[in-house]
Amino acid sequence: MHPRLFDIDIFGRQLTVSTYGTLVAFGIMLGIYLGYRQARRVGLPTDDFLDLCFFGLIAALLGSRLLFVLTNWDRFRGDPWRSFAIWEGGLVFYGGVLSACAVGLYFMWRRKLPFLGSGDVIAPVLSLGHAFGRLGCHFAGCCWGKACPSPPGVRFPRESVAYENMAASGKLDPNLAQATPPLHPVQLYEAGGELLIFAVLVWLGRRKRFDGQVFFVYLLLYGVLRLVTELFRGDAERRFLVELSLPGLGRLLGLGPAEPIFFSTSQFLSLVIIGGAAAALILLGRRARRAGPGTGEPGPGQGPSPAPAEGVASTDPGSEP
Repeated sequence: MHPRLFDIDIFGRQLTVSTYGTLVAFGIMLGIYLGYRQARRVGLPTDDFLDLCFFGLIAALLGSRLLFVLTNWDRFRGDPWRSFAIWEGGLVFYGGVLSACAVGLYFMWRRKLPFLGSGDVIAPVLSLGHAFGRLGCHFAGCCWGKACPSPPGVRFPRESVAYENMAASGKLDPNLAQATPPLHPVQLYEAGGELLIFAVLVWLGRRKRFDGQVFFVYLLLYGVLRLVTELFRGDAERRFLVELSLPGLGRLLGLGPAEPIFFSTSQFLSLVIIGGAAAALILLGRRARRAGPGTGEPGPGQGPSPAPAEGVASTDPGSEP
């Protein structure tokens, strides 16, 4: 693991360039670039798209931090100002999604952008950016998994968040252990799943039957992915609403029979999002079938063709002047 890429000396002070931050920034920039091209292809105003990305990113950062603070309030009760110390780490993806969606809906309403068509452009951007973010989590050693004594178990070194957390909680002796025991690389599981989802969304974007299909397929697939990867998560910060152990399933997955499997906060939100996305896809699909081919709602940049001006002959070969 390489949590730090390199250090820069600026006016006598060391500035650390982290692998996590670099990968997140790269994922965001690449996602926005590809989304910009897609927005231009479908006729979505590119200036509005870039503004939407900017405000959405700010909302996602604040929302993900807020949900982390709320689910770990015992850590911040004595010093509430630490809630603003984002550089210390601690973000929850679903908090970012919910806040970004709320701000995005308001922004699209103000700019009179098509809600569903814009969501179809944004969804692959979210998936790709999140994939690189999870790669950054792996290099930082955060969001680690449960014990995994055989491959593909990964040991995280002293500089990682996983090592420091396990040492502080007494799960390893820092005087003896130079790295954590082998743990499930949940970050890589999720990054790989996000890249597969990104490929599916790109493929679907050119074949969708109705606006909103790409966006809600993204929510559905990510909800399923997160529901599964949470089974292997081992970090305590994620919190459980209900701790439910299933020894039979645990042994099947190679986990300890006493390990809690359900229901973490993210698993509960995953179930809600899966249900909502499935319902939306069913309703939109039915509406598209009732409308018939070619009669659905116009997508971004599309609209009904203007009628020919009075006194101007139509170019329709089947019409009369």
